[in-house]
This record gives sequence, structure tokens and C-alpha cells, in this order.
Amino acid sequence: MRRILKLILIIPIAVCILVIAISNRSPITLSLDPLSASDPFFSLKAPLFVFLFLSLMLGLLIGGFSVWMAQGIHRKAAKKLNREVSSLHRETSQLKSEIYQAKSADTSMSTHVS
Repeated sequence: MRRILKLILIIPIAVCILVIAISNRSPITLSLDPLSASDPFFSLKAPLFVFLFLSLMLGLLIGGFSVWMAQGIHRKAAKKLNREVSSLHRETSQLKSEIYQAKSADTSMSTHVS
């Protein structure tokens, strides 16, 4: 079922990407020198879809990084709570073993007294 849903989502997205790439094949020049339009210091010449996809990927990376940084507080709190839970589990198992030892010692004492 998941596989079918995945295909239902991926196929239209792939078709859209293909259509964008085919319709934007003409090369353009990306110039990062605003002062010299005729002879730019640094420029790249590539099809438009390359710049579109690179900007999309860059946006995804920047957005993902910003979300990861914003959720750092929650990860830190979860890590602290996990350490506390582990500590409490160790303490609980230690107390259970002490109770078991005390009960077994009490049982052996009561059998020796009788």
C-alpha cells in the first residue's frame, strides 16, 4: 500500500521536474558582478533549470538547517530527560535487588529461628 502511494506521489513530481527541465533548456548567464554588465568579474553560463534546481536545493538545505537549529532546545531537553530516565531505571533495579536480598535474608532468618 505504501509503495503504491509513494509511486502516486513520485511520478507526478518527476513529470513536473522533467517538464521544467525541458522547457527551460536555454542557457542563461548568471553574473555576480552588478557593476560591470558587459565584462562581469564572475559569471556562470548554464541552462535555466540548473539554476532553478540549485536554488531549490539551497533553499531546502537552509530551511532544514534553520529548523534543526530551532529544535536544538527540544533535543537538549529530550537528552536530559533520557539520562534522568536511565538513572531512575538503574536506581529502581538496584532498589529491587536490595528488596529481594532483604526478603531472602528475612526468609532464611525465619526458617533458622523456628
